[in-house]
Amino acid sequence: MYHFRLAVIAAVAALWPFQITAGDDPVLVTVNGVEIRESIVLSGFQQKLTTNQRAKLIREILPRVVANEVIAQKATAAGVPDDPNFQAQIDAIRTQFARSLVGTTATAYLRSRAPARSQQNVNAITAESEAYYAAHAEEFAEMEERSALISIRRRIAMKQRSGQFAELIDEALAEFNFNVAGKAVSADIVKASFINRARSAGEREDLWELIHQRAGAEEPGRGASGREVKAYFDALFAVKIEIGKQELTVKDLYPVTVSDTPQVVPNARLSMLNLLQNYFVAAKADSDGFESPARTGFDPERNLLIQTYVKKNTEENLQKVEIAAAAIDEYLAENSDRFATKLERENGEQTVRAEITTILRARKARDLRNEFFKELMSSAEVKYFDDRFTPNAPEE
Repeated sequence: MYHFRLAVIAAVAALWPFQITAGDDPVLVTVNGVEIRESIVLSGFQQKLTTNQRAKLIREILPRVVANEVIAQKATAAGVPDDPNFQAQIDAIRTQFARSLVGTTATAYLRSRAPARSQQNVNAITAESEAYYAAHAEEFAEMEERSALISIRRRIAMKQRSGQFAELIDEALAEFNFNVAGKAVSADIVKASFINRARSAGEREDLWELIHQRAGAEEPGRGASGREVKAYFDALFAVKIEIGKQELTVKDLYPVTVSDTPQVVPNARLSMLNLLQNYFVAAKADSDGFESPARTGFDPERNLLIQTYVKKNTEENLQKVEIAAAAIDEYLAENSDRFATKLERENGEQTVRAEITTILRARKARDLRNEFFKELMSSAEVKYFDDRFTPNAPEE
């Protein structure tokens, strides 16, 4: 019996596809002729594994990988990838996934540049914070000394990080171009926008203002017509940004929506500047020859394909699930002690019956999903090439 939940199926979709590694990589199973090798099943585990550990992990993971392959094949045959709605979601996911990889690279690179927390640096910060507190005790009159010193140390550490990032910006701009609409952006504007973000609602970072200036566009206010919003985005999204080898447009940085027409997104400015900063740092990492963290092998398109097919083929039946009053009565009678206290409260019976309905609906939903997966698996030709990993095989 296959017991799978949609969340599990989605998570395990990350285990496919992967690069086949060299060496001994046996085919464990075929699904309608498609090979699933050992490296596919164990790609999420980078550490060395004993023979017993490998066998145990394969037994646990392989059934899910097989189920995902069956679903992916069924979804493709059903034309899910050709659906316009699916394609719109895929485009959004591709963009989000690409952005997440840039963010991962930028974060890893910044960590690699951060100096080790040496005791010497800790001592220096401590001494500086104590000296500042002694000279400005009146600023902290309403705080305990310990809390005040913690606050001062945080300020000093933040100032250090800002200084280090300012150095990174200077280094980067000496190594590669950072242009908006074909014109260079000054180090002062980059620092002001990446390090000293606008604090008040009415303020805008210099880089944000510069982009709009070179776009010849102003942010539409509330009540702007659809034509005005469209004209704004047409001008804004046409602005090209060059960061080292990377060529972008403002559209590549704007928050993703699946709408056919661009929408004004709250706080778009901050998310765009954060992403632009990540691209800037990633470009510096590339310039330095920094090796980006290894990709996990997660395939967002395959993940969505599986989720979409499962949802499409189970949601309608789940919505039809009805719980009879007799079933609620029977469950309540079998679990009377569990609900005794709740029944004594005001509207207790109504609350308890609603809770039992939820429990019974969840059970039926699970049964329907299990039946769906059972039928799905029975329709596929699955051949195992290692008796240890066939379903219901005894563990050694």
